[in-house]
Amino acid sequence: MANHGRVAFETLGCKLNFSESSALANGLIEAGYARVAMEDHPDIVVVNTCSVTDHADAKCRNIVRRAKGANPEATVVVIGCYAQLKPTEIAEIEGLVPVDVDDGTSDGTASVARNAGVACVRLPFNLGVGGAVRTGLRWALEHEADTVVIVDADGQHDPADVAALLAAIEAGAGLAIGSRFAADAGDYAVGGTRRRAMRILNRLVRSTTGFAATDATSGFRAMNRPVVEYLAREYPVEYLADTVEVIILVRRAGHEVVEVPVSMRERSGGEPSARRFRLVFNFLRLLVGIAGGVLVGRRDGGRS
Repeated sequence: MANHGRVAFETLGCKLNFSESSALANGLIEAGYARVAMEDHPDIVVVNTCSVTDHADAKCRNIVRRAKGANPEATVVVIGCYAQLKPTEIAEIEGLVPVDVDDGTSDGTASVARNAGVACVRLPFNLGVGGAVRTGLRWALEHEADTVVIVDADGQHDPADVAALLAAIEAGAGLAIGSRFAADAGDYAVGGTRRRAMRILNRLVRSTTGFAATDATSGFRAMNRPVVEYLAREYPVEYLADTVEVIILVRRAGHEVVEVPVSMRERSGGEPSARRFRLVFNFLRLLVGIAGGVLVGRRDGGRS
């Protein structure tokens, strides 16, 4: 198997952390990565953290700083207890830049983010998921980001899976999608009607692009700089199009799309972005829009 890069691990805390690091390392090795020591100039450094005591927190911060200092070009991924319990402290470490896109909320999101020292882009009114993501991508371009990871704010996406998404980008993918239904993904319960709709969309993506999607509606994604530049202009703003249509756009633009198995959790905050009527409307709109685009593409191809 070709060597896609070099990855180093630093693990703190309990046996569970070491077990998680071992499993993640094995997955990356199977994907073609070589596991190396921190001083051997890895492309990715995974820091699996602990937050039992203040001393443990300080040790975590020191390791992240050391990783960035020794490998300024490396991608440093911080997972574990410290990452989940105290993300604002991680945000203060040089080289790691989270940004919150506040889509016209009225719940104080912007104030919480800013008080925590996290960059916040606040929209004057609600644009929907697609508009918020496009705004975030443009912010990332302005701040010279090489890679962007999109994470929902409702608690469903597990930060521990970010490393796998980044590994796929480092391996050459333009867009990496966290799939709830790929082989080796965690259990995720979905109602019968919703699951059937998801399967229709997966088949639609496969028939129009050749990409065998298992979770075309997943919003947990990472993308490289060329895809960020493209989607900052073209990202669809309509509900469902912001996930499904993006795959079609990126594939047609010539970029590689892959899926990575991830575990997703129950929503811990917020409300669904679409109610039943709106969901049905957007589902039908998406089907008509994609079908129309395919027909136009065929007619254009026939004239060329």
